[in-house]
Amino acid sequence: MRNKTYPGKYYIFNDMMIVAKVSKSKQIPKFDHLFKYQEIQLRKLMDDENIGIKNGIEIIFSETADLYICLFSTSEEKNTIWKELTVDFNVKIDETSLSEEKLQQMMKRRVTLKKYENPNSTDIDDFPIPESTDEEMRGNIILEIIQTEEDYLSSLNIIIQYYKKPLIQKKIISSEDSTEIFKQVETIFGVNKQLLELLRKDMPINPNEISDLKIGNIFLQVADFLKLYIDYCSNYTFSMKRLNKYTSNSKYKNFISNTRKTVPECKGLDLLDLLIKPIQRICRYPLLFEKLLKSTAKDHPDFPEMRKTYSKLNEIAKKVDQRKKAAESAKILVDITSKIIGMKRKFPLLEPSNPRILIKEGFMNKKSVKKIQERYFWLFNDVLIYAQAVIRNHKYIYKGRLFLAGAFVRDLSSTNHTFHMIPYGSKKSYIFYCNSEDEKLSWINQIKNQILDLESNGVLPRIK
Repeated sequence: MRNKTYPGKYYIFNDMMIVAKVSKSKQIPKFDHLFKYQEIQLRKLMDDENIGIKNGIEIIFSETADLYICLFSTSEEKNTIWKELTVDFNVKIDETSLSEEKLQQMMKRRVTLKKYENPNSTDIDDFPIPESTDEEMRGNIILEIIQTEEDYLSSLNIIIQYYKKPLIQKKIISSEDSTEIFKQVETIFGVNKQLLELLRKDMPINPNEISDLKIGNIFLQVADFLKLYIDYCSNYTFSMKRLNKYTSNSKYKNFISNTRKTVPECKGLDLLDLLIKPIQRICRYPLLFEKLLKSTAKDHPDFPEMRKTYSKLNEIAKKVDQRKKAAESAKILVDITSKIIGMKRKFPLLEPSNPRILIKEGFMNKKSVKKIQERYFWLFNDVLIYAQAVIRNHKYIYKGRLFLAGAFVRDLSSTNHTFHMIPYGSKKSYIFYCNSEDEKLSWINQIKNQILDLESNGVLPRIK
C-alpha cells in the first residue's frame, strides 16, 4: 500500500463511524471507509515521533485483522472520540501492545483526521457516498490483493525453507511427524505461487491502468485448487497435537528460538505464527473480493468472472471458517502448553476429540493449607488450570486443574474480593482472592457461564 497520510473528516453515527477524504480542490468530502461498531476493536497508540504517530487510535477489523490508523489534531479530541466510541457505543477495546516494527508496517495505511464533524441525524442517506464504480478504489484493492499475496507467499516459503527442511535435516522431528505437521503446505505454496505469477504476468505496465486487470478471471483459473485449504484446516488440530510433542524438547525449543531471532526473513515469527496463516488467508479472499465487487461497475468486462470467483471463494471460506475457531484455539493451546512446565505429562491440554477454548486468564491468589499463594490461572470451557509464575524466563510451573462440570461456585466477601469453588465429588473447597470486586465478579460470572454451558450440553462431571 502507498505510504500516504491525508486529511479527512469523521462522522459518528449511532452504529457506525464513517471516514472521508478532504481535498482542497473539492468541496464535498470523498467517502473512504465505513466502520460498523460490532465489527471493530480499538487500540490507543503511544505517541512516537520517529514513525509519525501522534494522538493516534488504531481501528482493527475483528474478522479480517485489517488495520487502520487515525491521527487526531489534539490529545483532547482523541480522548473525546475514544470515550464516545468505547463508552457511549460500547466498541470493544484491544489492550495488546505493538512493536515498533509492527507500527511501521501499519503506518502504510493511515489517515490524519483534522476536523471532527458529528451530524445530528443518524440517517446515512445524506452522506456523500460515491457510486460503486470508483476505478481508483478498485485499483487500490487489486494492489492490496497482490501485495498481501506476495507477503503470504513469503510466509509459506519461510515455513518450508527455514523450519520444515532444517527440522528434518537436523533430525529434530521425525519424518512421520513432519508429514503430519506440514501437511499440504508445499502443495498450497505451489498453487499460490502460480496465482501470484498469473497476477504479475497480466499486471499493466501503466499503474493508472491497474483497475483494468481481469483479476476475477485469474482467480478462476486456480479456484478449484484452493479447496486444498479445506483439508489443511481439517488437519490443523492434529498437526498442532503432533507439534505439541516437541514443545518441551530442548533441541526443538532452541532451534525455534534461534531461527526466529537470527534469521531476518522470519521477521520474529515462530512456527506457530506461520502455520495459522493459510487459514487466515483463505478466509480473507472473499472479503477482499466483496470490496472489489462494490467498487467495480457492472459493465466492467471482469465483473461476471469476479462474481463467479467470489462465489467459489466464499464457499471454500465458509467450510474453512467452520473449523477456524478450533484451529485458532489449537494454536493457543500449544502456545500455553509450551509455557507451563510439567503440565503436558500430567494433563494433556490439547485433545482433538475435545476442543478446548480459552475464556479468560490472569493472576489470582489461591488459599492453600498453610498460606495464600499467587497463581496464574487459565479458564477454559471445561477446566480451570493454575500454575506458579517463574518471572525470570516467562514460564510457569504446573500446579493443578479443576474441572468445571458439576462444580459449585459462590461469592464469599466483597471486602476481601473472595469467592470459592468446590469441584464435583470433591470434599475440598478452593478459595480465591482477587484484586478488586469487578475482577472477582468477572471470574465468578465466566466460571458459572461455562458450568451452565456444560450442563446444558449434557457434559458429565469428571472427578480426576
